[in-house]
Formats: sequence, structure tokens, C-alpha cells
Amino acid sequence: MSSADLSQELTETTVEDKLRRLVSFFSSLPFDQIDMSFELQRDADKVEAEYFNEMMAGAVTYHFKIETDPSTIGGMVILKDIADYIHCHEDY
Repeated sequence: MSSADLSQELTETTVEDKLRRLVSFFSSLPFDQIDMSFELQRDADKVEAEYFNEMMAGAVTYHFKIETDPSTIGGMVILKDIADYIHCHEDY
């Protein structure tokens, strides 16, 4: 899925819901099964962790304008950690 396709499909209004939608894109899990307690490395294990971290880092960089690398995502435990990271950079 290209960034343009993702932008058109990412219509959620809150950081948390945007992150839930991104996880659903990159893990193929249904949106309604993902919440802020989603364990990034364990629950996303259905896809390769390296791929997931890379895609999430790219999405945070692109959608929230916060330069993020895969190792930053890899060091986080739950989806709320990414939301907190974004909220700490409120000027996105």
C-alpha cells in the first residue's frame, strides 16, 4: 500500500484511532480487535517484527511528521507507547 493510498484510507480523527488503523493495515488484524494495550511485538508477531517496525516508523514519520526509525518502534511495548511518543511531539 502506498503512502497516497494510506492517506486516503486514514480518516480517523484521534491519534489513538489513527494508530489502531495503521496497525490493522500492517498486521491484517481487524480494527476492532486493536486497542491501546495492543502488544506491539507479541500481537504483531503474525507479521515479521522487522517489517512491522519499519512500516510503523514510516507511518509515524509520514502521518505525524515525527522523524521515527524502526528501532524506536521496536523499543516500545504497547500501542499506547507510540501514542504517548506522538503526544510528546504535539507540534505535528
